[in-house]
Amino acid sequence: MIVRIRYLSVAATLAICSSALAQKTVERQEYWIDGDVAGSTTIAAGAQIDLTGQNVGPHTLTVRICDSEGVWSSPVTRYFVKASVPSTSATAITQCEYWIDGKADEHQSISDGAIIPMDDLPVGPHTITVRTKDDLNVWSAPVTRYFVKASISGPSATSIAQCEYWLDGKADERQTISDGAFIPMDGLLVGPHTITVRAKDDLDVWSAPVTRYFVKGSTPSAPATSIAQCEYWFDGNTAERKKVEDCGELVLENLDPGIHTITVRSKDNLNVWSSPVTRYFVITAQKAPAEITQCLYWFDNDAEHTYTAPLSGSEGMAEISVFGMLAVGEHTITWAVVDSEGRMSNTMTETFYIIVDGIETIGNGQLRIDDESWYTLSGVKLNAKPTGTGIYIWRGKKVILK
Repeated sequence: MIVRIRYLSVAATLAICSSALAQKTVERQEYWIDGDVAGSTTIAAGAQIDLTGQNVGPHTLTVRICDSEGVWSSPVTRYFVKASVPSTSATAITQCEYWIDGKADEHQSISDGAIIPMDDLPVGPHTITVRTKDDLNVWSAPVTRYFVKASISGPSATSIAQCEYWLDGKADERQTISDGAFIPMDGLLVGPHTITVRAKDDLDVWSAPVTRYFVKGSTPSAPATSIAQCEYWFDGNTAERKKVEDCGELVLENLDPGIHTITVRSKDNLNVWSSPVTRYFVITAQKAPAEITQCLYWFDNDAEHTYTAPLSGSEGMAEISVFGMLAVGEHTITWAVVDSEGRMSNTMTETFYIIVDGIETIGNGQLRIDDESWYTLSGVKLNAKPTGTGIYIWRGKKVILK
């Protein structure tokens, strides 16, 4: 026996099709403290995280966010320290101490503005760590810096006696130059170069050489007034660079989803190219719109035994067979629709009846129900219209007789 459950409302178009084209937004966020995933808390996007219940001291905070399509990000964990909150604010520094080369057990107290003695330190690199205490007796976090103690021999230098430089690492071609003089660049080719400089003081001690990069550009006869051409290429592939009149007209359709680089340079009306500028960008994958593909259903609240049926026709109808499965009488069917990505809609429950005695065979072999017959709720056919009060089935509907 075949029962047609008509007009299942599967034509209710899911918002999936339109949401695939809509801008994603952050809907909510979830966090947990110190790795306690079971104690995670979900809050609205942008809401503040309540840390009042946490002890003073170091902790970890793990956060993940959920977008408007229900997709969760990967969890991100960061360390933080919850400090004690004094009843009043500090107003002054009461003590300062320091130690050298990480020897915190040899820390020394020092007054504000005092000079730290370095006489006993050997010549060379060292570290100094400093912390302060306020009038609430709270110490600051230690701050460490590197420094170098230089050798001191005889009197101190008072002036620079000589300065010399060389280009592109050619130290054997170094030149002496007076203080404030211009360095001639006429013989250099257009393009990138290095310049190295060192100075000698009046104690005949040379400084460490200092090297810097610079670029010598071409000097046009007249200044450039406009950009004549712009070109760009992706992922360092200069062989496939594109030329456009407007750098805003970039074609990204042929790039795969993921991380890419774009490099842009322009040429002015004097035919001089600018330096290439490279930036990173990300192309996100575009999801195809989901489609409703099938109906999922079960009978009489027996959700442990589910069935599926494909949807057909423009109205999205499903043909469901109950032959040999259900007894005569009243039953329920609970159903939902499933899309091409496996997502299921909310369920709906409807009541239907299986009636055997009221079925007749007509000439073309089809079946029909004798709508004029009366039945009890259990499906038993009556010989005539009942005279007693109660609830009966007539023409496929429940009828109450009083």
